[in-house]
Amino acid sequence: VLSRDNERDSWFFSSLAQKEDYNINVDYDRGLQVTRVWFNVLVRDGDRILGVAGAGLDLSGFLKDFIATSEPGVTSIIISQAGAIQAHSDERLIAFNTAANAARGAQTLAGQLADGDQRGALAYAMEQAYTQPGKVFTLYAMLGGKSQLLALSYIPELKWHVVTALDL
Repeated sequence: VLSRDNERDSWFFSSLAQKEDYNINVDYDRGLQVTRVWFNVLVRDGDRILGVAGAGLDLSGFLKDFIATSEPGVTSIIISQAGAIQAHSDERLIAFNTAANAARGAQTLAGQLADGDQRGALAYAMEQAYTQPGKVFTLYAMLGGKSQLLALSYIPELKWHVVTALDL
């Protein structure tokens, strides 16, 4: 039985309150020491919401293979439509459980950038990618104290941007 008073159940009640038919939520299970991506889908009877159905996939192998690259100067990042970091080689930057909680500034790609102009350029590139899925948009930004080329594209089915940062 889920309870509104239990913080661990907040994802469920947040999912019920949303307007979208589904959400994708990355969460870390401390007990199992596993990072999973959860696909939560609203179950409806017409306009009436009955509950949430979903499944979780272990992201450990994905994070190891895709995100943790051995290529020097290359960082792969996945961010939500709102800019929250969903996958990164530095797990401290991942915004876990964004279905229930807003990401802290440091858990967003914009929060990792040096200044407001760069954040504005990122927002513009994200908007362009959102309106033109499949195309790649680029910008230069200070990330991790280094000037880097960011290339990003939008995957509408996941509502995620895939970002590659290149330390040229």
